[in-house]
Amino acid sequence: MLVLSAREGSTMKRVFQGLILGSLLVLISGCATQQSVGDYNKGVSLNNSGNFQEAVVHLERARDADPDYSKIRTALGQAYAGAGKHSSAWREFREAVRLDPRSEEARVYLQRYWELYRKRGVLKKGVKMAKVRSSLGEPDSILDHYGGNRRSLWAYGFYNIEFRREKIYLLSEQVTR
Repeated sequence: MLVLSAREGSTMKRVFQGLILGSLLVLISGCATQQSVGDYNKGVSLNNSGNFQEAVVHLERARDADPDYSKIRTALGQAYAGAGKHSSAWREFREAVRLDPRSEEARVYLQRYWELYRKRGVLKKGVKMAKVRSSLGEPDSILDHYGGNRRSLWAYGFYNIEFRREKIYLLSEQVTR
């Protein structure tokens, strides 16, 4: 039988409580590690205070530790957007939606960027594939059908772009709710 002094018992109790609290934080946040929880929380705090460059550092670390967590990707997208790194923000919002198609927050940010690209003229009928690719990056998926109209369907998040003869023919949205 192990006998502890009151002081040792109190220390053991604090250590045990710390382990339980740390484990709960990891489970509640959905992050894979305590390090990613800490970086995520710090990054969100920095985002909220407008320190986007610093937020990017913490959120990139959290993403690298836990790449499949949608909330980290959304927060990182917000930090990139605030820091003026719009192509990186677009990429993170797309990935956040891919990881969690029901994340309303990620969907809203992705939609804002889609509308931004529409306003800039990148997403209008007749725009060439090359311009779309240079502006939006590689699509998440491509379905090619080289029949009489040489059609391709590109997906970005929950948005589709149909090309005919290598020009935008139609824009559509996937319904995933």
